[in-house]
Amino acid sequence: MGEYKYFQKLQLLKNATNESERIVSIDRQTTYSFVVNGVYIGNYRADFVVKYANGREEVHDFKNPYLVTGKGKNSPAGAIFNYKKKLMLALHGIDIVVVTKYI
Repeated sequence: MGEYKYFQKLQLLKNATNESERIVSIDRQTTYSFVVNGVYIGNYRADFVVKYANGREEVHDFKNPYLVTGKGKNSPAGAIFNYKKKLMLALHGIDIVVVTKYI
């Protein structure tokens, strides 16, 4: 439910007057592959790839705050996400924007 409400908020930013805030496109569930030295490691599926009017592009992932800051950070799901976040930066040069609330 939180991810859907965040998507609605992003949709509203398509009408923003400021070029750095105005969104021109939102791609959902985009898959990135992790390949190192020709060896396939795995995939990461981004919740949103957001493109702004000024040319900036960001990858947004909506997560439960428990997985990001709470005890869940060390849970298997939290650990896997943190691992994939580091791989995205190392292999694709993309620093994922982690969103924990939609307001």
